[in-house]
Amino acid sequence: MIASLSDQLGFIKIPKNASSSIANWMHNNCDQIVGELMGHQALASITVPEGVKTFCFLRDPAERFVSACRWLLRGGSNSEIEGAFGGYLRGIGDESQIAEVLASDLKVSGYLHFIPQTFWISINGKVAVDYLFPYHNDSAWMSGVLSGLIKRNATLPEINASASRSDASALTPNALKAIQEFYAEDYQVITQYNVLGVSGTA
Repeated sequence: MIASLSDQLGFIKIPKNASSSIANWMHNNCDQIVGELMGHQALASITVPEGVKTFCFLRDPAERFVSACRWLLRGGSNSEIEGAFGGYLRGIGDESQIAEVLASDLKVSGYLHFIPQTFWISINGKVAVDYLFPYHNDSAWMSGVLSGLIKRNATLPEINASASRSDASALTPNALKAIQEFYAEDYQVITQYNVLGVSGTA
């Protein structure tokens, strides 16, 4: 989490949900910053400062999975660890083939970018973040949400410039089923909180 004590706002960073863009903006534009700019921490593992409200963005699990796959298959951030893991994924195949081993390959399912979103925002099995918002590949929309929270103008850089990077339409039926089963809790929370739309699967 990265938090601004002056704005009384803390951002729970979920991998592949614009976490770096928002955390960097807060670090550069907010005062009295505490927490981690780099890395990701589950809400259950941190102490939220008194008076600070937490927020995060939830993303369609299939789109998030595809985005993570394609990013890692390209080498990720070019770090040695992500490069090696990208090589491991390339040995499995494309995103559909990777999805089909989610439940059986602990090296895949336990990797940072594939851990379910509910893990990052829950305490004792219950969602504990104060504000949930839908993720969109739209910097203006995301900036509007952030502006409303901090009560001043916020302009985020372009998010996920190519929509095809997270296009889940190419997933095979078996892959989509595997994703839906593995991320069942994510889908349940999205539906319960009406985050992505009336159906919960915008």
